[in-house]
Amino acid sequence: MDSCAANLGNNKAASTWVQKKNYVRADEQFSKAVLQGKSGEVWGAPNSIGQFLVVLAGDTHCAAWARTANSALVNQHFETLVKGVARPGLTVTPHIDKPIDGAGGKYRQFGFLIQKDGAPHGWLMLATTSESKQAEVQARLTVSPVKP
Repeated sequence: MDSCAANLGNNKAASTWVQKKNYVRADEQFSKAVLQGKSGEVWGAPNSIGQFLVVLAGDTHCAAWARTANSALVNQHFETLVKGVARPGLTVTPHIDKPIDGAGGKYRQFGFLIQKDGAPHGWLMLATTSESKQAEVQARLTVSPVKP
């Protein structure tokens, strides 16, 4: 929330934020693999509780990844946080909730569309999580613009 949602749609500001936090820029080869051909930046934020990444793709797509995570807890907190932004004039609606296959196992894609009333576009807040210990990344929280 501090990296992506706080800098919604502004990856330059998100990049400045991660630099101020002294995150480590990922090497070029790893960044290319993560970004899958898109322009952007990948920042590592390892600490005493785990391995984390902030992935900034293009100008507006931002994601926070956790190598290991309690998927049920991530989904629960994600839903609480996202639903908590709803207010008059700002709608939060369920957008996706489905299982998918991915690297190392099964994942759940779970997301909401956040949109100002009357706006032609909104923001997709997406959690992609896995309980599998073999999962490439057990939790990805993503914010990106979307046209409903």
